Amino acid sequence: NEEQGSSSKHLDLTLSKGIFNFPEFMRETAGSRGALEYPPLSSWFLPNQSWTSITNQVTQFNTQDLKIIYLVRHGEGEHNAAETKYGTEYWDDVISKTMKYFDASLTRKGKEQCEYQRLNMNIHMDQYDMPLDTIVVSPLRRTIETASIMFEDVIAKEDRNQRMTITNGNTPPKKISIIADEYCRETLGVHTCDERHNVSYLESTYPYVDFSMMETDDDTWWSASHRETNLEMDARARVFLHRLFQRDYAASTKAGSSGQFIAVVTHSGFIQACVRALGGGDYKPANAEVIPLAVVRKTNDVVSSLGIYGRSGGGEEDDSFSLVSYMIMVCLLCTLTSVVMKYGSYVSSVWKKESGNRRRQRQRGYEAVLGFSDDDERVDEMGSVSLSI
Repeated sequence: NEEQGSSSKHLDLTLSKGIFNFPEFMRETAGSRGALEYPPLSSWFLPNQSWTSITNQVTQFNTQDLKIIYLVRHGEGEHNAAETKYGTEYWDDVISKTMKYFDASLTRKGKEQCEYQRLNMNIHMDQYDMPLDTIVVSPLRRTIETASIMFEDVIAKEDRNQRMTITNGNTPPKKISIIADEYCRETLGVHTCDERHNVSYLESTYPYVDFSMMETDDDTWWSASHRETNLEMDARARVFLHRLFQRDYAASTKAGSSGQFIAVVTHSGFIQACVRALGGGDYKPANAEVIPLAVVRKTNDVVSSLGIYGRSGGGEEDDSFSLVSYMIMVCLLCTLTSVVMKYGSYVSSVWKKESGNRRRQRQRGYEAVLGFSDDDERVDEMGSVSLSI
């Protein structure tokens, strides 16, 4: 993919530590949330932080150097409920491969989760001025349904042709449009819940979603015989993050906004891949959870003003550095092993030499006392054979 190759060379993305409480907070709470399925959005703030102060910080920088990305996991899907019902092993081996859960939709519980988050997001946006410029979704039904419910009060619900007529194709809409992007899909392959409908069906079912960035009508990315690996997912996540910085999302950006605040409605596996790709460790979000990240391009201005976490999140330079570091570690390990083996061999030879000397000394003592040599054989008074030691 030409775009994938080019984008991985230009940007070196990572996480800013000067805006949100990440990744320490995520690592501390992952897997131990208790009764609360996910932390409230405000818990990601640093001390004395607010949406107003965050907006002031972010808008000081070029939109190509810093973006706030709200990673949103879809609400509970039919496939999630099925895995809970049948167990992960039986789900993975049997149920997930049937067509029953093809391009799974939200359950009733999943829709309620999204409705709860809609109220929560409205409080943040209406009362505390949480900024939002663009909404990007995975082109699967459960993510589109999640975005449609969670952001119902801020999205443009006219179909795309009507919006283009209203705006004459030039002025961005007053409300925020939803744009579908293939790159932020869930783990590809084998599980039919992660296979999408063709774009023709999706356009007719969700006319207010912009599918113009989709490359093919049919789902040519999904394979029945290969499940995407973590390495493949991480590579795709890096491409997607670069697209957020490089692609023109003007058609889906709210009028008069900077385009720096982007909601990405996606999946658990892909969110994990994005966090890993940005150097933030491993964190599995709950259904309908929102994770705000300050993603920065490594430039002198950003580094000096906001600070960044030490590990980079992508780009050719970072991958090369990782490979070089790995090779150096291998060489050091081999050298250390060689030294230990040589030292061990030396110690062993000394020990054998000393043992031989002691053995000969003992032998000479026995010979002096018993009166026979190493090669002799004597019969004691009991009639048994006594061999020299």
